[in-house]
Amino acid sequence: MRIFSTTCPRRPLLAVAMLGALANLAQPAHAGAPIELASSQLIGLGFEDLMKVRITSVSKKDEQLFTTPAAISVITADDIRRSGVTNIPDAIRLAPGVEVAQVDAHTWAITARGFNATTAAKLLVLVDGRSVYTPLFSGVFWDVQDILLTDIDRIEVIRGPGAAVWGANAVNGVINIIRKEAKDTQGGELRVAVGSEDREMNAIRYGGKLGDAGHYRAYAKFRERDDSRATSSANENDSAHYTSGGFRTDWKLQESDDLTLQGDVYNGDEGQTSSISDLSGSLSRPHHAQTEVDGGNVSSSWTHGFESGASAKVQFYYDRTDRAIPQLWAEKLDTFDFDAQHQFKFGDRQSIVWGGGWRVYRDVTDNTFAVGWLPSHKTINIANLFVQDEIRLARTVHLTLGSKFEHHDYTGLETQPNARLAWTPNDTNTVWASAARAARSPSRLDREAHISGLIPTAPPIEIQLLGTEGFESEKLTAYELGYRVQPRTNLLVDLAGFFNSYNRLRSLEPQAPFVNPGPPLRIVAPFPIGNKMNGETYGFELASEWKAFDWWRIKGNYTYFHIRLDPDDDSADNRSVRELDTSPSHQIGLRSSWDLPRHFELDASSRYIDYLPTLGVKSYVTTDARLGWTGIPNLDLDLIAQNLLKPRHVEYVQANEIEENIFGRATWHF
Repeated sequence: MRIFSTTCPRRPLLAVAMLGALANLAQPAHAGAPIELASSQLIGLGFEDLMKVRITSVSKKDEQLFTTPAAISVITADDIRRSGVTNIPDAIRLAPGVEVAQVDAHTWAITARGFNATTAAKLLVLVDGRSVYTPLFSGVFWDVQDILLTDIDRIEVIRGPGAAVWGANAVNGVINIIRKEAKDTQGGELRVAVGSEDREMNAIRYGGKLGDAGHYRAYAKFRERDDSRATSSANENDSAHYTSGGFRTDWKLQESDDLTLQGDVYNGDEGQTSSISDLSGSLSRPHHAQTEVDGGNVSSSWTHGFESGASAKVQFYYDRTDRAIPQLWAEKLDTFDFDAQHQFKFGDRQSIVWGGGWRVYRDVTDNTFAVGWLPSHKTINIANLFVQDEIRLARTVHLTLGSKFEHHDYTGLETQPNARLAWTPNDTNTVWASAARAARSPSRLDREAHISGLIPTAPPIEIQLLGTEGFESEKLTAYELGYRVQPRTNLLVDLAGFFNSYNRLRSLEPQAPFVNPGPPLRIVAPFPIGNKMNGETYGFELASEWKAFDWWRIKGNYTYFHIRLDPDDDSADNRSVRELDTSPSHQIGLRSSWDLPRHFELDASSRYIDYLPTLGVKSYVTTDARLGWTGIPNLDLDLIAQNLLKPRHVEYVQANEIEENIFGRATWHF
């Protein structure tokens, strides 16, 4: 985490004290039924089978991706393997229309459809139905989402609101990471990798049977990441080390009952350099620290199928996170969650999914002059009820109506409805449209933060970023229109357009400075957080896949995005209109995969990201490549190069450069 970040200590604190503090605060800082096709079957699928791939994230029920009325894409296990990525954020880059920017060795800014930041607050992320959202800033600590990549079955990425089933914070998108069942990971796997930036990436996993009705797997993983490079060509002192492990068991209790129990633990340390302020004579000074992160989770789910074809699912999880930066701040968070849902047919034309849940956050923080949360202890309760009704209006027309009703301790009852319409005139065309309302609930940052920084002038100036008790939910009204088509047997095209209208967005409302006699005597400039910003965004996302030959497949995508922000008439915020514009207007991605003779595979991908004037980031083009060989039974060898074309490039702020990463990897199956 960085408070008034400074790899360049001379930068005036005033220039980053406002939304810069918001954007950098956190830096080190259900699933339904499984798809019909297991991940191993997705490898080398023909287009006829790809069009039948099924997903569960849009309405919490099993449905065919090609006919789903939403902007959704699926990253398969084979996509992850052949791309050579080493972490979840880089895997998410494979989805069209998602904004992923690496900030340093262990920090990312990720969102969909605008408002990107390391504290991006409008994207809901789940792992096997477990939300990894933090109420501290309504976002995700991406550095500790360090699950074993070979365990992932697929990643479902929804661009656009999913609040009608997932609730608040599923505003601009939902990312649902779904791991394989234990029966699909039997036997052993040992993976060893060494490289220039990913110094070590070692993992071992083993799976077996539990009697006649159960399967299990367990894994352990170690990863070491090298320092990134500051723009001054000096090391950033942000290297990271992580150790993690976990298990999963799946039981077939009866023909109609399935039980899953799984859990993960992790521990790590991350270097960082920040500028912190205190009330000593030094006022503001560089601070080199090791962020300590550790935590764990355990979850269980039970699914029952009825003879009528209906089904019910119950899930419970507990999650613990612990993050501490010496002399700056620390947080311990416990999350308890219970969810239940029921799916059934009503007559010949309706399919209904309904359910509800209850979540409790218990948060404890350690406060300093630089970073404080008032109160330091907080318990937040969230209760919800949702219903989705899919109605077959005609043989080729389906209408889905639904809403989430959610009660939050901060804001009371929120209603988040949606309507989706799909027309599928034949097997190769789907036209869809949707309209939805979504809300982003207040975080502790919005309501209870007290962040201070001192500018060493004479007398010094203390900048205060202050949470506001009356901060309300941010609101979105979204409209989408999409078209999927298979114009040829070897070509798929997916187009989605959107228009979003936002109200009550976060703003900074400066108040009149005053003198604090100290010691030391200083001028205090308070910046309370408000709800006085509005905005509109629009754009479109185009994705295509072409199977040129049986041995050659090409995927391409293009995203256009535009944003316009307007403060309320009574707002004093004159910076957020510019500083919230942190998303590229244009993104282009191209991936190519070749199956070569003699057991070789070659994969290459390039991406173009438009410039970010607010952050001082130039446009860039970079390329990744992988050469794989499977000529020895049970042994896979890979040579992978990432971020080619330039030795270094900046993706988010003009302070850290992302370097080339070249590494070799061996995977032994036993």
